Amino acid sequence: STFGEPGTNYATVEFSTLPPMDFSKRMAYLIRYPYGCVEQTTSSVFPQLYLTDIFDLTDKKK
Repeated sequence: STFGEPGTNYATVEFSTLPPMDFSKRMAYLIRYPYGCVEQTTSSVFPQLYLTDIFDLTDKKK
């Protein structure tokens, strides 16, 4: 039996021959990038345009 509130537990598994990248953490940082100038906003959005080329994303994540 798991602990915590129902529906709030989750896990991620990453398989790679490279050292761990923790893409979930890095993408969360980009999405919530704290600066709002045009250059910083563009820098945080641009990598997200290519996510579907790298990962199989659900419609919700897209």
